[in-house]
Amino acid sequence: MTKPNRILVIGDDARSFLSVVRSLGRCGCIVDVLMHRPNIVSASSRYINQNHKIAPVAQDAEKWLRGMAHLQREYEYDLIIPCDDSALLPFMRLLDSPAFAEGEMDSLKAATIATPGSRAFDIFYDKKKTLKACNELYIPVARRADAVAGSFEDLTFPLVLKPNSSFTLENLASKDCVSILHNMEEANHAIADLPVPAAYFLEEFFDGVGIGISVLASAGLVTHAFQHIRIDEGVSGGSSLRQSMPLDKRMLTEVERFADYADLEGVAMFEFRQNRQTGAYILLEVNARFWGSLPLAIYAGVDFPALLLARQAEKLLNLPRPLPVRCTAPARLTKYKMGRRARALTASFYDTLRKIAAANGLAEKANAVLPVFAGGLRVLVLREKVDSFAFLDPKPFWVETTGLLSMVLKGVSRRLGLSTLLRARRARKIMQKLATGRRPLQRILILCYGNICRSPYAAAVLEKALEKAANTTQKIDSITVCSAGFHMVEDRGSPADALETAAQHSVRLEKHRSRFADAGSIEAADLIIVFDEQNENDLAAFYPDAKARCLNLGDLQVKPQDITDPYGRGPEAFSTCYVAIDAATAQFTALLETP
Repeated sequence: MTKPNRILVIGDDARSFLSVVRSLGRCGCIVDVLMHRPNIVSASSRYINQNHKIAPVAQDAEKWLRGMAHLQREYEYDLIIPCDDSALLPFMRLLDSPAFAEGEMDSLKAATIATPGSRAFDIFYDKKKTLKACNELYIPVARRADAVAGSFEDLTFPLVLKPNSSFTLENLASKDCVSILHNMEEANHAIADLPVPAAYFLEEFFDGVGIGISVLASAGLVTHAFQHIRIDEGVSGGSSLRQSMPLDKRMLTEVERFADYADLEGVAMFEFRQNRQTGAYILLEVNARFWGSLPLAIYAGVDFPALLLARQAEKLLNLPRPLPVRCTAPARLTKYKMGRRARALTASFYDTLRKIAAANGLAEKANAVLPVFAGGLRVLVLREKVDSFAFLDPKPFWVETTGLLSMVLKGVSRRLGLSTLLRARRARKIMQKLATGRRPLQRILILCYGNICRSPYAAAVLEKALEKAANTTQKIDSITVCSAGFHMVEDRGSPADALETAAQHSVRLEKHRSRFADAGSIEAADLIIVFDEQNENDLAAFYPDAKARCLNLGDLQVKPQDITDPYGRGPEAFSTCYVAIDAATAQFTALLETP
């Protein structure tokens, strides 16, 4: 009997990553995963066999690749699938780097990794090169100019400021997003703030709707294609609701020509924008890996992960079941169900809240809510699905739903004035647990997002308070305090406003450098102190077992409330923040001293 294939899927989101895991799991594969950060929605899938832990790619890409090579030597994966740019970039840019000792990467170099090919990667992962290729192929694109003052005077506002690449090897921790500029003043300010203007460009905004054509290709030949239209587009640029539609022959022809020009291998999504009145369109960009709207394509009948697996099997793999013969018919003959919709539940939830907040009067608010009920009816008649839901793998949906319900209940409690009482009660319970618990309080970890503003200041203040209190009681004599953050980029200093305001409170932060809150530091802490609900949510998502050891410092204020992040909000915000931390820390120390 042929053994099942073992696949490693890299990513973490609840759309492309989860869809790939489910698709390959249904194919009978053993699916291991490597998540950049724990995502409790994706991680709850029944199809995940093993969740590996290695050093985060955003901290040290070379160290991450060494960890990948170790995994490949140990498990001998038949296929490795990077589902996002931060995983794909190290494979494409560093795998042949002279930084690695001879033979160190042999296991990875011999592995089958789902990449778009070197030529396609080079073109598609630099937007300027993408635009240059479009010009050579006469594919319509928006008018553009370099991000230099005075270079865009011939362009018409609004303009879109774009990075050449959304991710770079130097910064894999965060995506560099686009921004919309409405006038010359905004444009000049935005350009002046750019760290490296040459890494950005400006283009005219094209009025229309988002259209995506997703493809599977082999040596530049497109064999399968799927098209969708964005129904709801969020403020961040993503779509919360998409619908399948027939392939547009003109756009598909552009895609086929471009795929052949780039010698595309594997999957990609070509993102267009089309004016539905005139029919005119432009190509915006190409994502040469699995994309966010993948759940819709699979729901409509084009299972790209399974097709990719079949394509790889034709070359290298030995699957335990017969595979479809390679499709050599034109991609325009790809069959799928039209009019099917897929909804990103969390994004749709926030989009609806935004629409309700912007609505004037009950009628407009009702119009903002009605599409949600209509979507529920379409789900019942199997014409719409929620991205995270699958009949054979329901847990990710329930995890996402309960998370949203928890946020709703917290919002209601704030409206009713109950949150203050609940937060004070929660703080008392945690402090009582510290006083009576079997685990002695020896190590306190203070967390915020960036570890450059709130947590280093609070750690310094708490250390001073504990040192002073230790002179009068042996109870807290052995407690050590450290700080960290959820942001993966380390060794950053505190901003000028933090340094100046902290100095006014007799705290020096000049020598502080940020560090990432890794699993080791979380597990070693007897108590984890955070500042707001977002910190709590991040901790619960990344390290669910640590939730019971978490205290929101803001809950110890006279009026329990979050101590919000002052970053980028000026000296007054820092002063307010640090005064609140001083008061809450004093209360915390006093409660520790209480018998």
